[in-house]
Amino acid sequence: MSSYVSFSDVEKAVGSGRVGSHDELVAAVVSALEHELPKYCKRNLVQYALRPMMGRHLRSRRRPDIRLGNMVIEVEAPRSDLEAGRSQLHQYMRDLASTAPWLDVIHGVVTNGIETEYYVLERGSTPQLKKEDNSLSEVMATVLVKFCADKVPVVAPEDLVEVLGV
Repeated sequence: MSSYVSFSDVEKAVGSGRVGSHDELVAAVVSALEHELPKYCKRNLVQYALRPMMGRHLRSRRRPDIRLGNMVIEVEAPRSDLEAGRSQLHQYMRDLASTAPWLDVIHGVVTNGIETEYYVLERGSTPQLKKEDNSLSEVMATVLVKFCADKVPVVAPEDLVEVLGV
């Protein structure tokens, strides 16, 4: 598997056909996320909280594809339609809101590697489209600025266990 150091790298790989399956695209997005997070979040937060949470979530093979605290990312197969992923994302966001009612906001992203949409679910509301663009890199820059500007909440007990190693 290639290492993707930016979301632009992922876009290029999807555009050229080097990323051909859902699992390959999830791995590419995770790789880019690991490299991009330090640009937007404090280094200690990335090293000691976000990377362990992301690693645990990916090892568990649960849905959604990627969750970091109050951010949910649903990845569709490369170049596929976003409709099914959009519906899944909204359900995952509502599920997270019901299991963590103290959250004021949940960030949600759905992508096929090229087309990308960003949604925000505020407490007591429905998911609202905030940014729609044909650029994974532009949408993720917007999302990570907002995500990293706030305190990243511990949403599930497993998040805390992974971070503390208890």
